[in-house]
Amino acid sequence: MLHTKIAWEHLPQELGFGSGMTCWRRLAEWTEAGVWPRLHQELLAKLRGANALDFSRAAVDGSHIRAIKGGPRRDEVLLTGVEPAASTTCTDAAGIPLAVTLTSGNRNDVTQLIPLLQAVPAVRGKRGRPRRRPDVVLGDRGYDHDKYRRLVGSGSLSVEG
Repeated sequence: MLHTKIAWEHLPQELGFGSGMTCWRRLAEWTEAGVWPRLHQELLAKLRGANALDFSRAAVDGSHIRAIKGGPRRDEVLLTGVEPAASTTCTDAAGIPLAVTLTSGNRNDVTQLIPLLQAVPAVRGKRGRPRRRPDVVLGDRGYDHDKYRRLVGSGSLSVEG
């Protein structure tokens, strides 16, 4: 759906997934039931068990999501509260997503650093305690603030700009 931009109701029945509206309802039900975070944790555990997850370094970065058809005007944002969106992602050293947070589009990336790192799930897959934090966090210059270095640096986590 995201790749082709096709509407749910135009999903071809020949694909064997049922009607587009059934697929849309399943997506909503699974989202409500928390299937996607559990699936993500399970995949991360399998990757860690196969030594394919590298917690030695993590990269963080934010991106703004383009509003289709230009998005709301500023006066509409003030009236409706609907704003452009942004995401912040934390990946392991190999680029495997550990966590993603979504916010309104007018936030500075660095303000999402701590919530993003807190969103990294505890990853099982090996004997011992589940792994939750990377050894080093790498970010661009936008993350280079003493306040956040101190917050992230408490414990075994450090930030390198």
